[in-house]
Amino acid sequence: MNRKRFLSLALATALTLPLAACGDTSGTDGGDSSVISQSNEENSGSPEGDAGQADDSGSGSGDSVEEDGGSPETDADQADDGASDEGEGDVMDEIASRMDELLAQAETINWIAMGKAALDDVDGAEALYSGKTLLVKGTLCEINTDGLVKFRYYPAEDHSGKTVAYLWATIPATEAEYLDQTYMNQSVSIVGTVDVVNIEEGPVCFCIMEEAYLVSDTTEFVCTLTLAADGSYYEAEIEGWEGSLPLQVYFVDGQEVPVGEEVTIRGKLNRETGTEVLYDTFIVTQ
Repeated sequence: MNRKRFLSLALATALTLPLAACGDTSGTDGGDSSVISQSNEENSGSPEGDAGQADDSGSGSGDSVEEDGGSPETDADQADDGASDEGEGDVMDEIASRMDELLAQAETINWIAMGKAALDDVDGAEALYSGKTLLVKGTLCEINTDGLVKFRYYPAEDHSGKTVAYLWATIPATEAEYLDQTYMNQSVSIVGTVDVVNIEEGPVCFCIMEEAYLVSDTTEFVCTLTLAADGSYYEAEIEGWEGSLPLQVYFVDGQEVPVGEEVTIRGKLNRETGTEVLYDTFIVTQ
């Protein structure tokens, strides 16, 4: 998806949500992320009607027919709408420019690998990540209306919740609004610079990005597809897949699906029920 188109969609959406999630699976990021107009109808009467009104008033009366030049309030609303659209375009351009700047210097990392590395060397976590610009792919565990989004990592062997790593990142409010309820436990990619690494007892490690941007909400896989037994979805056979069950794939309407062939697919990865599901999926190459 074109980044500017993505950001334009983000700016046009106004939904908010708290999200909850855990780990992530392999796969590559999908395409990049990143108007209301009113018509002013003039209410001017027809020439015939105006002439009739003038004749009815009588000759020599001094009365005249006035043209309706449009409501000042409506004209002002139009001007406000135009200024608003122009302002939104400026914000979108600024976000895209800043995102490109960060992406040009970013190191790509999967959040599971980052969280595990931080907990394996808690004392050295600050040296590992502080000041680094990272393109991080992870599964959202929370999002707030002020733009604060969170990734969380629990080691598989720890069920107490006392050993955990978090990434807290603040994204633009327009991007936060884009992440609506369908993004519960969904995999996304963000880019930003780690400003703070805070270690607490537990151990608990907090990596904080005070400025970050949503890069992608899709994930891409190379796989071979088979139709599930009940015929309602497809299963993807992926080399190196770490999920406990095959990836369930649901395609967009009208998509022709080649079964038994190696293809590249892209969609929105979600693991809300503990089973990885790729929805809104389409074929990239085959």
